[in-house]
Order: sequence, then C-alpha cells, then structure tokens
Amino acid sequence: AEDSILVHDRETFRLVDVNAKAVHNFGYTREELLDIDPAELMSGEAPYDMAHAVAYFELAKLGRCPPFEWQTRLKDGRLQWQEVRLKPVTIDGRAQILAFARDITERKAAEEQLRTSELLYHSLVEQLPQNIFRKDVNERFIFANSRFCDTVGRPLESILGRTDFDLYPEDLARKYQTDDQQMMNEER
Repeated sequence: AEDSILVHDRETFRLVDVNAKAVHNFGYTREELLDIDPAELMSGEAPYDMAHAVAYFELAKLGRCPPFEWQTRLKDGRLQWQEVRLKPVTIDGRAQILAFARDITERKAAEEQLRTSELLYHSLVEQLPQNIFRKDVNERFIFANSRFCDTVGRPLESILGRTDFDLYPEDLARKYQTDDQQMMNEER
C-alpha cells in the first residue's frame, strides 16, 4: 500500500507539500491540506497533543525518531489510525521533514478485538472450577489459572517456565510427562 507523504517545514511544522495519496486519504484538496494547521489533523482521540508532535519532530531532526502510531481526524470527521515514520531531508536547500503515514485503522480494530477476546477468555478460565494450564512443546508451563496455582500452592510467577519435575515428586512428574507425550503424539 502506498503511503501518504506529507512534507513539513522543519522549523514551523507547516505542510509545504503532499502526495496524491495524502489528498485522497485525508479527504482534503491539496490546497486545503497545505493551508491547514497540522494540529487539526492530529485532533484525534489518541492521548497525543501538539507537544507530543513537536517531540517527535525534534527526534526526527536528529534522525532518531522510531515509527509511531498516531490517530488523525479526516475531513469528514472520521478518525483514522496512522503508522508514521519521519525522516529529515533537505529539498531545494530547505530543511524539511517527510512524514510517511500508512492507514492502520483495520489493524488497530483487529488488535482491539483480540484484546477483548483475550480478556473474555481469561475471565472465563479464571471462573472455571477446574485446574487449567498450558505448556509449551518443551513441557514448560506457560499459563495457569488461579485454581491451578492454589492446587500446587505456588504463585503464578513461580510456575511459569517450570516443568512438572519442578512442581511434583519425580514419580508423579514422570507420569504427567508420559501423559503429555502421549497426548502430543496423538495430535500429530
């Protein structure tokens, strides 16, 4: 996907040029974009303000600005998440900053849906009256619900990364290990 490219004056942050993708994406004409205060484009609901924008631009001047996510408001009022990369350049002898912006609104929505799903899953697992745990392929615990933690008498932090041999007597640990291996072989 082609990025929106916005060229900012390095000192004033005002827009001095934009590409066709930026015009299409933001919904403004080229002339409107060049005339607009950049703060108006940054008036999304993300916890950023102009001070944050200035800090990013200062880092960009030094060539040390990592990509960041920013919420923008389009001309029609919709909010859109952007992944932004800033790069200091000199064009026709003028110090400028290129802002490469990519629409990541769909990705952010998918991340939020995943977070919601994970919270629901975690809530359900914590409410079940059974011991529930997960192990990785090396038979190390990577998850355990509070019921399991209570059963083995250990906090979660002392269970994660451990094996059955760390939690149980050797004969019981060997039985669990055999059971796990049998189950993994059946799933293949």
